[in-house]
Amino acid sequence: MNVLLVDDEMDVLEGITDALDFDSLGIESVYLAQSAAHAREILLSRNVDIMVTDIEMPGESGLDLLQWVRDSGLDTVTLFCTSYANFNYAQKALEMHSFDYFLKPIAYSALQERLAAAVKEAERIHSLKSHSRYWQNGLPDNKKLFWASLITGEVRSEKDILREEEKRGLSYSSEDRFLLCLFVPLHEEEDTAAWKRYASKNIREEIFASGNLLPEASVPVEGNRWCLIFQQHLDFSEEVFRSLFMEFSSQVTKCLSSWINCYYQADCPLTEIRGSFLDVEDISSDDVTSFNKIYTLKDYQKKDIPYFLPQIREWELLLLSGKADDLVAETHAHLDRQAARGELNMPYIKAMRIDMMQMIHTVLKQRQISAYDLFSDERFDRLRERSLLSLLDMKRYLEYIVRTASDYMNFTSESQSVVGRVKEYINSHLSEEITRNSMAKIVYLNSDYLARLFKKETGQSLGAYLQDRRIHEAKKLLVQTNIQVNEIAQRVGYDNFSYFSHTFREKTGVTPNEYRKNKNCL
Repeated sequence: MNVLLVDDEMDVLEGITDALDFDSLGIESVYLAQSAAHAREILLSRNVDIMVTDIEMPGESGLDLLQWVRDSGLDTVTLFCTSYANFNYAQKALEMHSFDYFLKPIAYSALQERLAAAVKEAERIHSLKSHSRYWQNGLPDNKKLFWASLITGEVRSEKDILREEEKRGLSYSSEDRFLLCLFVPLHEEEDTAAWKRYASKNIREEIFASGNLLPEASVPVEGNRWCLIFQQHLDFSEEVFRSLFMEFSSQVTKCLSSWINCYYQADCPLTEIRGSFLDVEDISSDDVTSFNKIYTLKDYQKKDIPYFLPQIREWELLLLSGKADDLVAETHAHLDRQAARGELNMPYIKAMRIDMMQMIHTVLKQRQISAYDLFSDERFDRLRERSLLSLLDMKRYLEYIVRTASDYMNFTSESQSVVGRVKEYINSHLSEEITRNSMAKIVYLNSDYLARLFKKETGQSLGAYLQDRRIHEAKKLLVQTNIQVNEIAQRVGYDNFSYFSHTFREKTGVTPNEYRKNKNCL
């Protein structure tokens, strides 16, 4: 029996490993991971029976990690822990069939008991597996690996396909035909995407099973998409499949307030799976305006849509004049008009994305603002990555960049606000190396421009202000504490003690030791 502990804080992981008696639980190996990505590596390379994971972690959350575990066909018994009593967390944990859910900090004795219960659950699952030929043969995993190798192109020739079939214990025929489908979910909210995908999967399985359509495999594809493979038996009906999809998409919209598209190709022999996948992926990438639609290759016609944005100069003037609401409304209206005319596709919005960002860079540069630094957070990266998936995603991206640029232009127009933020940064980072560039970076401004702005507002250069704050803090520490002088120098940002002493004497007329002895110097 093996357990995996996942938490971004190493102190938490070490505390659990030191405090719990794993031997008494029959746990042989304890693996540690500080991120969901590291946890996935362990889960793929080790047999993990039980996982205890934090929910709040940088990047992917514990909920995202469990979704991956479920989607990967793993039956790891999972316990969630969290620092927040959040009902939504508890609800999602329940929906995803987690074994247990508890709040930090948890008493180690209580955690020992919960792990003991998890061990019993893992043993029960192992027992069920051992009595099931289906699980014993590993058929679902073998099918998934087989079809993934065909979709990715790792296996292409008929000879290699036969070898892979034999390796996986499968027995498809060269005469068999398959339905390859690419399911593309749209407009998932960041905080609910994981549980919505899980719920969507359950709805899909239930509806397609009602029509006796059970996929051979469901293979995850980049971008939260899924490729499903159905074998076309004698009673297979493309019309029934399309009807079931429309029922499925309707339920997804009704129950989850989400949308989903399906792109598919029927009558695929094994040797053409890779090509068919690339074909449906190509039309799915081009299509940015559909909602709950189903297309086959012959249904969807790609078009060469000319791109021209004559009003970009007018939009630039709107941004310069602070009319962010008007600019957002106009960009959205333009996209809607293009979509209504059937003249909007992925290449079009990609070209528009480039023009809009170039325009914003130009405007920000005029205001001495670094667009590169301003748009360097995770939210921007996520919105940009999704912007080419759909019309609504593109609108979200455009609104974000326009409002972010406009809001920061308004902020920097108040020089006192900028100077206040720089002063706050200096005061809280005195022990660190602080440069003009690092100060400019936190307010997203050109460093020369910031220096001029600071001098104009305070009458003092950035360097002089920084030095004054460091000496002021050193004087406080000399009088109020018994910390050694060389340590005080380091605390206020001076690695060179001699230079600190020289600067201190230059500013106060006495050495640091003399200042400490004669408190009346204050």
